[in-house]
Parts: sequence; structure tokens; C-alpha cells
Amino acid sequence: MYQAINARCAFPCWDEPALKATFDVTLIFKTDMVNISNSAVVLEKAFPPNDQDYLDLKEAFPTLNDKWKITKFHRTPKMSTYIVAFASGPFEYIESKVKLPISGMEVPLRVYATADIIHQAQFALDFKAQVLPLYEQLFDVPYPLPKLDTLVAADLDAGAMENWGLITGRTSELLLDPMKGDTIAKKSVIETQAHEVAHMSFVFDILAFSVSSLVDGVCFATLLGSLIAVGEFYFFLANLLATMYHS
Repeated sequence: MYQAINARCAFPCWDEPALKATFDVTLIFKTDMVNISNSAVVLEKAFPPNDQDYLDLKEAFPTLNDKWKITKFHRTPKMSTYIVAFASGPFEYIESKVKLPISGMEVPLRVYATADIIHQAQFALDFKAQVLPLYEQLFDVPYPLPKLDTLVAADLDAGAMENWGLITGRTSELLLDPMKGDTIAKKSVIETQAHEVAHMSFVFDILAFSVSSLVDGVCFATLLGSLIAVGEFYFFLANLLATMYHS
């Protein structure tokens, strides 16, 4: 999590929200790991030990062999450093697609998590598919990215983070046990997803000029998340009362 000025700890950059750039991310990890970033994968292959393009890398890291792989991602749109993200791990994912009302795009949606908890991510995925089209219609701004992933992390500095195209969040904020989840747990997931997806859609993060403008964006996203959570709660309550009445 790089907000607001911690990207400089990961890679050399002008680490200020007002300064935008495109990012070409390449990850090299073991072949049994799953690599993800802000953009979709453009190329993934086993590490080629004799490829001239990688001789310098091989010299710097002699242990690289065909048990490692290279994952290259599409170039990102211009954006601030604090919303760059990449991760690698033993992840599994569930996925769906949603057709957006203004752009007409069909956007792939995924939630990544480890195998032991991925079954608890369905509610977050389903709600993300509901709220993304709503925001595009509400702001009258086409969603600017070709995909939207969510990564569930065991630990994170904040509850969740609005990395562009790759939302990250704690297990407590994004997972719902289908056998045990109650209304309060559902409300927490709804608020988190509504908040983070709002950042994907509106211009605060696209046009962020300073740390103070980031605070404005967080406040607005929190308001939206709370309003949508309240709406979802009353919809759930109305359905529950109707079911009780008819039974």
C-alpha cells in the first residue's frame, strides 16, 4: 500500500499525487505463483535462461531457471504512483463479467484469495458486479480500465486500498462466510467494496493534485459506501419482512 507517498520505497519515482505517469510492470516469480497488477497480463512465459534480452538479469540472479516465470502486464493509463500495485502468491480466483451502461464495455471482474478462503469471496464479487455499473451511470463517466480485480490479503496497513484496477483489502473487510455471515458482516463487505469501487470511477483519484485532495476523495468514497450500504440493508430488510409476512 503506497498511499500517499510510499511508492518511492518500492521503485524510483517522482512520488507525488500530482505527477502522473504510465507504468510497465514486469514480475518474475516461481512458476507456481500467480502474478497480478493494475493491468491485465499481456505475456507470461517460463524464464528463458539463454535469451539475450535477459542475460543481465541472469548474471545478477544466477539461480533463475525454468522454474521461474516472467509476467508482463499492459501499460497502465497515466496515474499517480500511490495507486500502483502488484502481488504474487499462491492465489486462486473466482470471476464474472459485467456490461457497463455507458461505455458498453464488458468488464471482467475477479476476486483473488488463497485456496482456504476463496469460497468466502463470492458475496464481494457479486456486489462488485452490481455497484460498478451503478457508478458509471451515476457519474456519467465511462469506466476507464479494461478489468477490475480484488485481492484479499491476510494483513494490510489499512482496511482496504483503491489501487487502480487492483483493489486490495483485509479478510475482515472483503470475505463473508456463506454459512455464518450475518447482516453486520454483509454491511461491512458492501461498505468496503462500494467505497473502493467508487475510487475506480470518479475523478478524485484520476486528477489528484495533492495529499489533501486524496483526503477529499476518501471522504466522498466513504459517503458513497455508507449510503449504498444503508440502501442495501433496507432492501434486505424489506425482503426479509415480506418473506416473513407471506410465510
